[in-house]
Amino acid sequence: MKTKSLLLLALIAVFLTSCGTIRDKETYLSSFESYVNSIDNRSHISDKEWKTIARKHQKYIGDRYKKYRDEFNASDYVQYGKIEARFAKIYAKRKVADIGNAIGGVKDIINEAKDAVDDILGR
Repeated sequence: MKTKSLLLLALIAVFLTSCGTIRDKETYLSSFESYVNSIDNRSHISDKEWKTIARKHQKYIGDRYKKYRDEFNASDYVQYGKIEARFAKIYAKRKVADIGNAIGGVKDIINEAKDAVDDILGR
């Protein structure tokens, strides 16, 4: 009875770990596309979340890509390129927003400095 329970637990563990794994190029591309879709559909992503996103993205374009790229045909490369371009667009939007926020902050500092100078000069 104890042996059957251990065997059942082992089979469940193998099943659970295999469900989330990428097994072939189709699963890789589908998983990568789903990941980018999940990012694209979000309205706000914190700085902490972006760090996690960047690490996961690096896995998709690094080791995972290297593992399956030799199996790619022309259509797969096009699909990969489209997915990667979408991620680049999302990343660029994020950086533009960051720059806009930084410029707004600089404008605020300049206006505060100008007000301080005016106060000092009695204007």
